Amino acid sequence: MQKSKELGLIRGDLDVARSIEPKYVDTAIEQLGLQKLWTPYDAGNRLLVR
Repeated sequence: MQKSKELGLIRGDLDVARSIEPKYVDTAIEQLGLQKLWTPYDAGNRLLVR
C-alpha cells in the first residue's frame, strides 16, 4: 500500500477488510454447495460466526 501512496494512486490508508463485500463470496459458496468445505475467518484470522 505504501508504494501505491508514493505513486499517487491512493491518498490515504485503505482498510481492505472493510472495503470487501462478503455477500459475493457467500453466494458463490452456496451456489457451488461448498458450505461444508468453507470455513470463514475474519481479517484477524479468527473464526467468523454468521
